[in-house]
Amino acid sequence: MNQVFFIVFGIAVYFLAFCAIVILPPKRGAYQGAIAVTSAALSLASFLYVWITHGVLTEYAVYQTHVSGISATFGITVDNLALLGSSLVGFAALLIFLYAQDYMKEDPSRPRFFAELCLFAG
Repeated sequence: MNQVFFIVFGIAVYFLAFCAIVILPPKRGAYQGAIAVTSAALSLASFLYVWITHGVLTEYAVYQTHVSGISATFGITVDNLALLGSSLVGFAALLIFLYAQDYMKEDPSRPRFFAELCLFAG
């Protein structure tokens, strides 16, 4: 598959986890933490996959426009340093989510905590 898919997926998985935690009803179960840990693990895996297999500069134009002689291109540029930083953020988020699962076990604001942390990590 294209490496751009894995890069976009690594970013979007946190937002998908946020939406899942917010939409699902808050029960006393541990599914909020499980969703957060899964999103961090998937994000970390996708960034590491791109870094290990490709590890080259990637430019992807998302939107191009031309208005009265002026052109603008919006997109993403990913290099090795960006992949390293994204992998470190994913690893730190994974450790925080794993620790917080037990720490926040009896806290009534557990769904909000994991939802906000997923939104922040993304």
